Amino acid sequence: MAQKILIVEDDVSFLGLVSEFLQDCGYTVIEAEDGEKGYRCFVTERPDLVITDQIMPHLSGIQLLGQIRSMDRRVPVILMTGYYLSKDELWSLPFTPNEYIKKPFQLTALQKIVQNLLPKPRF
Repeated sequence: MAQKILIVEDDVSFLGLVSEFLQDCGYTVIEAEDGEKGYRCFVTERPDLVITDQIMPHLSGIQLLGQIRSMDRRVPVILMTGYYLSKDELWSLPFTPNEYIKKPFQLTALQKIVQNLLPKPRF
């Protein structure tokens, strides 16, 4: 069974691009266009990994990360942001993602982060 990734991104064209790429890599992808939808998808779909934009309507990526952490601290979360975050800034966030990637980025760079964070499937 393919590992499930939830992508939360309000730029629909970018969401589609990342989603299609990760599907081509063999993952099952769930899409959400804002933080509130992302949280509902997290609760119902129980993904293996979450990729979320930092700035979104209704619920920011940081707020979504906090809600995810309150439910399950084991699910890895990647924060996508248009801003450079130093290690100090990253650690000063109210909730710390497992990893972050600055937009724009190469999809292969995201793929490597995903591969490093997801547990290897057991057969």
